[in-house]
Amino acid sequence: MSIYRNDYFKPTTITSKLSGFRQFLSAHDHTNQLLLELPSRLPNERKIIEVYNEQELIAINNTLSSDSLSERDIAISKLLMETGLRGINVCELKLTDIYWDKDIISIIQDKTKQPLNIPLRNSYGNAIADSERTSRQ
Repeated sequence: MSIYRNDYFKPTTITSKLSGFRQFLSAHDHTNQLLLELPSRLPNERKIIEVYNEQELIAINNTLSSDSLSERDIAISKLLMETGLRGINVCELKLTDIYWDKDIISIIQDKTKQPLNIPLRNSYGNAIADSERTSRQ
């Protein structure tokens, strides 16, 4: 559930109203402590952009289910599509970055140099495992 109530309240609107509320609370000694509970600013709400339409998703799933791609290519495709990782981060991904026991992929992002932990989902986790198993045979 969004704190912005279905786009009725925007973060900038709430933040501007909070400043007036802060002034009101600071004017009274017995309400001054409540100021600590109010955020100084609110994060912008990010919407997930639908990149693929229904037909494109069906075509992608059909391609990934066919025998036309190697298991390696399937694993890479699923990882890119489902995590939104940058291509460079997938290219530099090592097996030691995958914590199978914790179901996490832990990387340092190439562009931002920031650490990132991604949940290891069954779909691309199994694809990675299948790819590794066949590459070692």
